[in-house]
Amino acid sequence: MDPIRLLYETNILATMQNPVNYIEENIEECKLITSSEIFDNKWKTAYKNFKKENEIKGSVDVEPEAWARLCYTLIKGAKKESKTTVRLPNGCCIRDDCTINTFFRLFIKELSKE
Repeated sequence: MDPIRLLYETNILATMQNPVNYIEENIEECKLITSSEIFDNKWKTAYKNFKKENEIKGSVDVEPEAWARLCYTLIKGAKKESKTTVRLPNGCCIRDDCTINTFFRLFIKELSKE
């Protein structure tokens, strides 16, 4: 198995089932998505910006859409509860500059645009 794929599978599973850390992000400006086309556009733009900042291949690169879906699901739930922040899990590490956190933040930035 590809080591990067193994890293992804380990990180996504740990993020969903047993996170080692959480980041709290403001979602006041995030807009809810009305179509799969808009969702695809948002995560692809976030990933493109992510690659400008992160040249090393990691777990986000294997399935960026899965990370975006996880993030969006949590944002949607927080918005439904009228929260202005979302608590995002990370099963990789406790570093604030972890690439998973970086991608989440870039995706939130895209959701905050018109």
